[in-house]
Amino acid sequence: KSSLGAVDGEKGIRTSLRTSTAYTKGNLFPSIIGSFDYGIQLPGKHMSLWLRNSAGYSYSDDFNPFTRYSFASFGNNYIDYSASRQYRYTFAFPGLEFDAPKVIVAKEFVKSMAEVVLPPLRYRKLGTFNFYANWSQLSFFASGLMTNDNLTGSNKFANLGLQIDTRMVMFSLLPVTLSLGYANAWDLDRRERYGEWMISLKLLR
Repeated sequence: KSSLGAVDGEKGIRTSLRTSTAYTKGNLFPSIIGSFDYGIQLPGKHMSLWLRNSAGYSYSDDFNPFTRYSFASFGNNYIDYSASRQYRYTFAFPGLEFDAPKVIVAKEFVKSMAEVVLPPLRYRKLGTFNFYANWSQLSFFASGLMTNDNLTGSNKFANLGLQIDTRMVMFSLLPVTLSLGYANAWDLDRRERYGEWMISLKLLR
């Protein structure tokens, strides 16, 4: 749910349960993933706290793309059509780039994220007739990830980051969202730290 004037969901519950089974070379590879998100409004207009939780399990001991989960990055492309806040996705892990020397691959996992979304800053007049901004909104997030059976032997990870989204309108009719973000990720077992910058322009459908 969201109140009048909000630009994103401000409170509520969202759950999902997904099962899948891959079949190849005469073998079945079943897996299951569940998620539970809970959001509450904080004091002040359009300010909220979200707790986002997910867990997954693969029933096969075989090591292949059908039996393992991997985690990395904000997930946004430079030019994107998907959601601007992809750090909320189950397999996103901001701070750890796709080409980083660290790889997180697991047979089972538990992931929890806390996210604080601040009130949007609305612009009365910023830009010109054919290119102007409507609002900007800043969000902070921190998450913990526990896995097993990944390639490097590390099982505990954490990250901390922020993202600012700005809604703009181009050529008077085309709304787009410019996203900027930064996050650090930590391998808690090996005491290693990684960083990632993100910039993305979302074209609205």
